[in-house]
Amino acid sequence: MKFKLKTIWHVKRFDRLDQEANRRRCDVAVLIMFLCLVIFCARLWHLQVVQGEYFREKSERNRIRSVRLQPPRGKILDRTGRLLAGVKPCFNVCLVKEDVEDMEALLRELSPLLGETEAGIRTRLGSGNKGPKYMPIVIKRGAEWDNLSRIEARLFSLPGVFIEVTPARKYPYGSVAPHLLGYLGEISREDISEKRYKDARPGDLIGKYGIEKRFENDLAGIRGQRRLEVDAGGRLVRIIDEKPPVPGKDLHLSIDLDLQQASEEAMKGYVGALVAMDPQTGRILALVSSPGFDPDAFARGIDNEEWKALNDPLSRPLQNKALQGRYAPGSTFKIVVAAAALQEGVVSKNSSFKCTGRFRLGR
Repeated sequence: MKFKLKTIWHVKRFDRLDQEANRRRCDVAVLIMFLCLVIFCARLWHLQVVQGEYFREKSERNRIRSVRLQPPRGKILDRTGRLLAGVKPCFNVCLVKEDVEDMEALLRELSPLLGETEAGIRTRLGSGNKGPKYMPIVIKRGAEWDNLSRIEARLFSLPGVFIEVTPARKYPYGSVAPHLLGYLGEISREDISEKRYKDARPGDLIGKYGIEKRFENDLAGIRGQRRLEVDAGGRLVRIIDEKPPVPGKDLHLSIDLDLQQASEEAMKGYVGALVAMDPQTGRILALVSSPGFDPDAFARGIDNEEWKALNDPLSRPLQNKALQGRYAPGSTFKIVVAAAALQEGVVSKNSSFKCTGRFRLGR
C-alpha cells in the first residue's frame, strides 16, 4: 500500500513539472508571437504612414503617365504677311528610364532600329539625367519614316520606348535671312539652370541666335500636359485629362521678302553685308550677311565638317556682319560730311568733287 501511494505521488509530481514546462513554452511562444505582431504593425505603420506618400506616387507613376504637349511656335512673317518661319510636325523617339529593367539589352535592340550607335544613344540618355526617371527623354529627334515603322512594329519588345509628335520649326525659303531669323538648338545644361527655362527639360529646342533667341519668350508659347492611363506594358488605356498648350505669338517684321532675296542674290559669292533701309521711317527692308548658313542644320544636328566650315576664319558664316562686323567707314562716311556741308551752305546739291581714293595731309 505504501508503495502504491509513493508511486502515485511521484506521478503527480511529474505531471506538475510537465505542466509548468508547457506553460513556460506557451508563454515564450506567446511572447514571440506578440513581438512578431509588434514588428509587423510597426513595419505596416512605416509603409502606410511614413512612406505612404512615396509608394502612392510610385504606384500612380506606374499606372499614369504624364506627357508634355509642346505648343506650336509662333510664326515669323515679312511685312506683307509671307511666311519666313513656320511649323511642321516632327516625330521623336522617346524613352522613359523607369520602365526599363535591362537597359543594355534594350540598347542592343534599339540601336539598329534607329540607325544610331549604342554609345550615341547612351550620350543622349546621359544628357537627360537632370530630370526624374519617369520623365521621357528624346533619344532621336525628327526620325525618318523607315525608322519609325521599324520601331512601331517592335514596340511590344521595347519597354519604355514610345513615339511622340511635336511641332518643329520650318523655314519655307531655306537659308533666306538666316542671320536675321536665327535658328533653334537643343537646350544645354547651362540654359536649363537659367530661371526663364525652369520648365524646360533636356531635348527641348530653344532660340539660340537672331530673332528666334531675342523673342524666345514670345515665340515659344506655353506648354500643355496630357495624363494617360497605361497598362503594365506601357500601352495606352485611356486619356485621363488634358491641358492644351498655348501657341506662341506671331511676329511681323519690316523685312520685304522680295527685296531680301534680291539682296542675297546680289551678295552671292562675296563676303560682306548689305542693309536696305526706308529713309522715311528707318525701317529695315533687307538685311544680308554673306556667306549665310542653313538654319535647319542646327535643329537636326551638325557634324564636325559642317561645324568647321561654319567657323571658317576668313568668311565667318556665323557672324552677322551687318550688326557685328567692325569695319572702317570708308566712302559711307561721305554721306555724313555731305549732309553737314549742305546744311551749312558750304556746297550745293549740284557741287561735285573728284575722289582719287586718297587724301594727302601736310607735306
